[in-house]
Amino acid sequence: MIDVRLLRTDPDAVRAALARRGTPELLDQWAAATEIDARLRQLAVDRDELRRRVNDLSKQVGQLRRDGRNEDAESAMAESRALGGREGELAAAADEAERALR
Repeated sequence: MIDVRLLRTDPDAVRAALARRGTPELLDQWAAATEIDARLRQLAVDRDELRRRVNDLSKQVGQLRRDGRNEDAESAMAESRALGGREGELAAAADEAERALR
């Protein structure tokens, strides 16, 4: 098993070591692993961005309620719930990608 940190920090060295083994399937697995890892990292970035947006909306809801703007607060809460659902989808996709990488 190859440590994912090594795959991230020095993918060319990992590829070269696998190429020396003379088994083409290993290079195919290397390519798949690098693609999965890139997807996993992008999912993490997207999920973190959604979390940030949900947190910002939560703060806005509180401020809107204090200002007596309940309709705007409800709208922001609805958007927050939708983003929260999308965050859950990204988390599930990230879990699936992590399992595939292992």
